[in-house]
Amino acid sequence: MEEKLPVWCLLKKIPIELSPKEALGFAKERIDKFARRESWSVQENSSEDIIQEFAGHILLRVAAASDPKFSAWLVEFEGDLFDNRLTKASFSDVMTLIHYFFDQDKDQDKNGQDKIIRVKTLEEIEEELDIDLKIKYQLIELREFSRYEKKRIKESDGRTTIRIVRQTKSVPKALRKHVGIHFTKVPILVSKRRMLLLGGWAIAPLFIFQGSIKRAFEDRLRIKIQEIQELVKDDNSLRPIIRELKAYMKLYEKEFVVPSKTEIGIKGVIYNRLDLFPECMNQLLLTLTEIGHLPHGERWVLGVFLKQLGMSAEDQKRFWYQRAVDNIGLTFEDFSAKVGYSIDHLYGKVGSGVDYNTPKCETIISTYFCPFAKKSADEIGMRFQKEFEEKEKPTEFDQILEDLIEHMINNQPRTACAKLFELRYGKKVKRINHPLIYTREAADLLKEKMKKNVKEKNQTEIKEDLNK
Repeated sequence: MEEKLPVWCLLKKIPIELSPKEALGFAKERIDKFARRESWSVQENSSEDIIQEFAGHILLRVAAASDPKFSAWLVEFEGDLFDNRLTKASFSDVMTLIHYFFDQDKDQDKNGQDKIIRVKTLEEIEEELDIDLKIKYQLIELREFSRYEKKRIKESDGRTTIRIVRQTKSVPKALRKHVGIHFTKVPILVSKRRMLLLGGWAIAPLFIFQGSIKRAFEDRLRIKIQEIQELVKDDNSLRPIIRELKAYMKLYEKEFVVPSKTEIGIKGVIYNRLDLFPECMNQLLLTLTEIGHLPHGERWVLGVFLKQLGMSAEDQKRFWYQRAVDNIGLTFEDFSAKVGYSIDHLYGKVGSGVDYNTPKCETIISTYFCPFAKKSADEIGMRFQKEFEEKEKPTEFDQILEDLIEHMINNQPRTACAKLFELRYGKKVKRINHPLIYTREAADLLKEKMKKNVKEKNQTEIKEDLNK
């Protein structure tokens, strides 16, 4: 299947006879191009140029497999390049890509199973449903569409301001045609009702699916990087080359790397107390700190959670600037201009004026990220065993942890979270229904404990004074 991919898609299998040492220069050249924000095309290049590009990319994959930050950077930039090339692709190339991403399940071909078709052209769906969709639903090919973007405006007094202006965008010819993708493959778009939903198909012009196609590419690239981690770890001959690539990346530190901090905001505020966060938010924050990137939905959930704990919009901009790989090569002011609108949107300051709230656990479990629903029981068990190695364990630690694992196995993530609450704070609760409730109840228990400690300390001091 990979052999049929367009030549510009770096997931394609191409035989490369260059050694890692010979490919090193091409990998460095690729880093140079990313640093200059180039969106180059390989469609008109010679076969030799294409092999050099693939050789450089593959070597960068090898380096990324040994470093989470490097991996996040590579996925982010290769994703942007892929998206740029997608807008210039032919319709047949785009269809080949989405069949590759959405038709094939993991290990499906290895097991000899028939491929399930989850992508169809509009004509194929019309034939399947025996409906003239173009006439019934008035489907037309859009040549352009409008959206709102941030634009720098120079005022008469010399000041430069940023305004939200309506921009008309032309739709590339290959992305104008309607196609159908099975609704299970594009859940975010389905939740936003941005297309016609009919007979299990999400039907829309291809440009509507562009973000989903890009995410599918990035997800597949992450998997390929993970697949070579053991190879990289065991091959000593690759270590000098990986070190040299990392040193070369260091030359672009200002463009590519922004230091991360583990704390959030100022001392004394609740959003600074990671020990009071539910496990879902803790793991999102850990992932963001380690690799500098979260999927859109998880970014939104963490953002509204921090907002409702009292973090201001300005502090939140600085929070993401310190961590996200999106800030590569940007000053804080440039970063604010780039993402400030989306953060202000969370606070209801722009757009529709909706002051968004953190979703309840049920929604997080079904739509976003809950570790008790997404992670394995073994992984969770090991994580909490390690967490309590340096802490004073509750008297019934083993039993409570065993109950937690059992609730995970029985698909009861909210009850499993309640058991974690009991482990950490010593109070039994039936189930956790909302991440904010988790944090606020944990904070109340902490305050009670502090008051008790102060009272006991005062009583001890009084007794000591009386005994003098």
